[in-house]
Amino acid sequence: MQQIRVVFVLVTAALLVSACAADAVPATPTASLTDTPLPTRTPAPTATTTPTPTATLTIVPTPTPIPVVGSYFGPVPEGASLRLMKGRIEDIAFSPDSLYLAVAASASLCLYETATFAEVWCSPPGIGPDQMAFSPDGNLIAIGSSSGYDAQIEIWDATSGDLMRILDISPDFLSSLAFSPDGRMLASGMRDGLAIVWDTFTWTPMQTFDAGLKWVADVAFSPDGSRLAVSGYTHVEGYQRQRIILWDIQNSAMIWTIEPSGGPRRGLAFSTDGQVISYRTHDDTVVQIDGNSGQEIRTIDLIADIDTFAFGLSGEILAYGRGNHIRLGETGSEELLVLRDHHDHVSALAFSPDGQLLASGSWDGTVILWDAITGEKFRSLSGYTYTGFIYCIALSPNGELAAVGHKDLITLWDTSNGDYLLSLESDMGGIVRDLIFSPNGTLLAAAGDNDIITLWDMVTRQNIGTLSGHNGAVMSLAFNLDGQILISGARDRNVIVWDVTTGEAMRTLRNHEGPITSVAFIPDGSTIAGGGGYIYGVGYDTTITLWDREAGTLLMTLDQHTSGITDLFFSPDGSLLASSSLDETVIIWDVVSGLPVRTLSGHSAGVTSVAFSPDGSLLATGSDDDTIILWDTASWLVLRVLEGHASGITDIAFSPDGAWLASASDDQSVIFWPVQP
Repeated sequence: MQQIRVVFVLVTAALLVSACAADAVPATPTASLTDTPLPTRTPAPTATTTPTPTATLTIVPTPTPIPVVGSYFGPVPEGASLRLMKGRIEDIAFSPDSLYLAVAASASLCLYETATFAEVWCSPPGIGPDQMAFSPDGNLIAIGSSSGYDAQIEIWDATSGDLMRILDISPDFLSSLAFSPDGRMLASGMRDGLAIVWDTFTWTPMQTFDAGLKWVADVAFSPDGSRLAVSGYTHVEGYQRQRIILWDIQNSAMIWTIEPSGGPRRGLAFSTDGQVISYRTHDDTVVQIDGNSGQEIRTIDLIADIDTFAFGLSGEILAYGRGNHIRLGETGSEELLVLRDHHDHVSALAFSPDGQLLASGSWDGTVILWDAITGEKFRSLSGYTYTGFIYCIALSPNGELAAVGHKDLITLWDTSNGDYLLSLESDMGGIVRDLIFSPNGTLLAAAGDNDIITLWDMVTRQNIGTLSGHNGAVMSLAFNLDGQILISGARDRNVIVWDVTTGEAMRTLRNHEGPITSVAFIPDGSTIAGGGGYIYGVGYDTTITLWDREAGTLLMTLDQHTSGITDLFFSPDGSLLASSSLDETVIIWDVVSGLPVRTLSGHSAGVTSVAFSPDGSLLATGSDDDTIILWDTASWLVLRVLEGHASGITDIAFSPDGAWLASASDDQSVIFWPVQP
């Protein structure tokens, strides 16, 4: 028998409300404002099971979430009420008048008022910007995004948040963007070594500058717009050599070029009068050169291993991030301010055009606004999370919490308003494969790549132990109705039945040739279902097995799918079993006879998830075709197709009252859909 590593007592159902209440742990507010005003996620031997006493459960009415438009992620799609998460912060930029701050995240672009951090607009999900620049009049925002080997520049209306134009620059990566001071030109640095200058009246290329570079790191216009400085690198005798080039734009001629040793980093700026150019080198120094001749004026040493860098006031002040803190001050000054309010890696920095403000973005999910002179913190905005892809989602029994699985991380969210509450960090060995709340809401079980199951106390929000017994990543979890028995399916082809009150493995079930990708409990707890799937290098299975939980005997094997099983779900009355598969179908099975009742074919890609509504009147299916379909279980006809995700659906879950459906996606967001439009 495998023992739980930490002994704990299962909290009773009477604690349901307090267990899931958001005030058990202080919630992170949407926008945290200070009072300071602004300046202008071996088979065990078979054992005989002793029946476990059934707990008495108190069913608490489940609230329906308040519809929230444009919550954390951006505009919600038609028919939805709420969206969680905007993604990782990639870049930030001030408008020319410093009144607005644009935040580009891994799946969104949002504009905020700097005075209040009130959201002006957010783009639809899935744009994945890498670089960003405001036009000098503040009317446009240019963003660069890359996907695989394709890249494009998108031009957005800064006032309305409308996408105005797309400049196709594929098949290459974009490394930098800059508008000319008069706004008539936009320069883009490319990772193929070219710098392109675009005419912003016609949005066609005016000039393409090629100085034999392998990669352009940064571009900058002179104050009068007549010259373009390009920082990049080339290969000389097998070594990277940094190269700084100054171009005459009108004559398309090179004025001068210099080649410091080593490769470049982002960071290039003209002084206000255009006489001095400052740039950052590979060894984290700042070099200032004469803008006319390219001759070195002085070199300023910084600390090593800088993560993020920004020039302000035309190279006269600078800020750089290392880990979770920021150093701020004048170039050449030995006494730099150290700003320490972030709790994770600083991923983006930007100065306001007047040099008075500094904005910083971090993997801790916040954007902070600082006084660039004193280093005083003005205000912070929460809601961005460095979570990466979303692999699973679970809803608490009272519907108040959503637990979202990422890589080595679980985030908790308030479903009433979309507020991020906190993160549960644990070594899951990589991806969080499945999450499930106990029926009384006091426990959260999480499965990961490191072949263990982690248990969290949802009253204290603490990790209280692990269940060890599998020899491969645990792919799926299910509780019985009283929450005292947990089943798990894994890559080792085993289903293990656990006594959660003792942490013991009661028995191990094995009858599959491939990994177990899904498990499910029939509502009365008497039958266990396990679905086989395909995992490269592990095995291939397309069958479903039904087991008697008490005796541990195989009841039947269901074999109709032509590809791996992705999810299993019993109807509330236990008469039907729904199975989804990579073969793009969902099969509805009669549990008594084991015969298929209906095959549902409505998706154009593999079906990844399936769920019955609590009253059994609806079936929801999610697919890699980016859609969710709601089916009427009386007629098995399509009621609605829910569209709004920018990538495949990874998991779905109905709220306990059946009023809404949550969907998680590879686009790094979760959408909440009212079941009745």
